[in-house]
Amino acid sequence: TLFTDGMSSPSYVLGFDENGTAVYGNTLLVPQYEDVSPYTIDPDGHSHLILSGRFTSGLLINNVSLTGSYPANIFLGRLAYLTRMNGIVTDAATSPVTSGTVYLYKLLETGQAPVEDSVSLQADGSYMFKDFSYGNYLIYALADTNTYPDAMGTYYGNETAWMLADTAKATQDTLISLDIQLTELTVPLDGNGTIEGVIEYDTSSLKSTASITGEPVKKVKVILIGTEKSTQNVIAWVYTNDQGQYVFENIPDGSYSIIVDIPGLPMDSTYTVTVTGNVVSGLDFLVSQTEILVNTTSNVEVTETG
Repeated sequence: TLFTDGMSSPSYVLGFDENGTAVYGNTLLVPQYEDVSPYTIDPDGHSHLILSGRFTSGLLINNVSLTGSYPANIFLGRLAYLTRMNGIVTDAATSPVTSGTVYLYKLLETGQAPVEDSVSLQADGSYMFKDFSYGNYLIYALADTNTYPDAMGTYYGNETAWMLADTAKATQDTLISLDIQLTELTVPLDGNGTIEGVIEYDTSSLKSTASITGEPVKKVKVILIGTEKSTQNVIAWVYTNDQGQYVFENIPDGSYSIIVDIPGLPMDSTYTVTVTGNVVSGLDFLVSQTEILVNTTSNVEVTETG
């Protein structure tokens, strides 16, 4: 069937999905026999087209994602998702954040959540993701630190760590609207203490071999939180460098907890370090396939010079 619909070149109708939308291709298919119809095959209930027959040329379909070939010359094409997700990112004063990036993480049953997509913030603070698959997601907004030096990366639900963030659920082709207000750092760093450590991949899957270390975990978010009543909030945050090292400097005396924020990977416990005077406190972590483990701790006295 010839189908142009205002296109620059002729296309040929292969079939219709369950909503009556035409599925078309710009390559003429000449099957010996034809069976084109929507068919549900995924656990998520998304419809597919089954194209069976012997074709004289390669299969090229404009609005169907070809997912592989099957026996007896059957081609399976999944109909495109029509999901949409949008929102506005604001700062602590509820003004639109005009520069930065928003990331869409897809949560798995276990293991680190992969980045499904990322988009730049628009001038009005808005973002939009299109045509992503069904599932559970985290949305993470990161402002341009040059323009917003006091704002830190924040998840939907206005939380700084993924374990506390709200989950966005995409279960059908629809529009989801989710706004994010960025967390702002308010506690001044005017102390003498330093907290540092190294984060590495665990080369073994056994927790009992926590002394085994591997490659450094680069560009991972580490959060420093005050645990005393006077400072029960986020003090600072950094990313690990290419050696997997994180460093917090000019830390006032007090007790602090450290969160290693890798979407999808929980920490096996909460760890606290105490800063007293000019002391370097060390806390290292290992990252396995399923969680984040403490590795070693140390407290080293620093001798002032000059």
